[in-house]
Amino acid sequence: MTLRILSIDGGGSRALIPVSILQRLAEKQPNFMEAVDVIAGTSTSGITALILAHASSTENGLNTARELWIQGKKLFSEESKKFEFDTNPEQPLKAIKSTRELWDLGKKLVTSNKLRSVSALTGVCAYFSSDELENALYDIFGEATIADLKRRIIIPALCLGDEDDEHWRPELIHNLDDRFGSLTLVEAALRVAAMPILFPIHSQHTDAAMLANNPALTAVAQVLEFSPGRLDDLRVLSIGTGINPLTLQGSDTDLGYAGWLMDHKIPFALMQATIETNSQLTDYQCRQILTLQHYHRLNPQLARAWLMHEHKAQYIVEATDIAEDISIESTLDWLSVSDWINSHPTPTRRKKS
Repeated sequence: MTLRILSIDGGGSRALIPVSILQRLAEKQPNFMEAVDVIAGTSTSGITALILAHASSTENGLNTARELWIQGKKLFSEESKKFEFDTNPEQPLKAIKSTRELWDLGKKLVTSNKLRSVSALTGVCAYFSSDELENALYDIFGEATIADLKRRIIIPALCLGDEDDEHWRPELIHNLDDRFGSLTLVEAALRVAAMPILFPIHSQHTDAAMLANNPALTAVAQVLEFSPGRLDDLRVLSIGTGINPLTLQGSDTDLGYAGWLMDHKIPFALMQATIETNSQLTDYQCRQILTLQHYHRLNPQLARAWLMHEHKAQYIVEATDIAEDISIESTLDWLSVSDWINSHPTPTRRKKS
């Protein structure tokens, strides 16, 4: 019996691209999304996966995700909540007792409204506040939890250690068993989308794009843990956020951290290179392990470099155009010959031991 995995790459502000592609596929092949057993997504596409798994229908889920990512410029704002000094006359100012306390007070000031983007350039804080994103997520999910999802999901995050485990580790948030059942969808979404440098760490978790921006192989491994011996039964449809034409050609070869992270032409070049190439490497691995009969990838070519921190209004139109221009005929052909639409069991679900 076939197990079908829909895998969606991370891509920050490019999250609208795969959503728009999925809408085109759903229009041409209305039943293909209903056949999906597991939805995997990284970073902002991890949020898309949660939305699709939470929605009452495919159409509602795709429309909700589309509306969310159309708000990109607002969501990824450089403004945090307005900073206000405590002016209560009955509450006297406390003496600063340590250098750390002075640092914390100063940081609260420099990350205030209108100062965050300037402060971020000095490395004092993340570029964007997650306040607007969190508000939008509450509007979509409310207090719903992983246990409330209507579909299976696998969304990777990076755990920076907690009181029970002091080691950094990848963490796969999923509902193939009940270990994450009580985690709210808002909390899960904020964990998987907290890109280092761009967004603050959330609950000791960050975005896992530098580990598994293309989550296809991660999803395969996780499904096989719960359905061992089923490799030949897997079908994986992988949707990318665009082949990004980035290069350091012509740059100084003797680069330090300033060149790798703060170059004015390609900011965060090291992170960009890691994210873009690990998607390509995962694609190669999946093609070799699963074969093209069981694995298909649709990933548009971007006409220009699209940097991870860019969120401008015109990019919304550009993302839609990219999704509209890419040919989906080979993908529709693959869906028709890959046993995607036939009967589809859900991966075995087992209790947390």
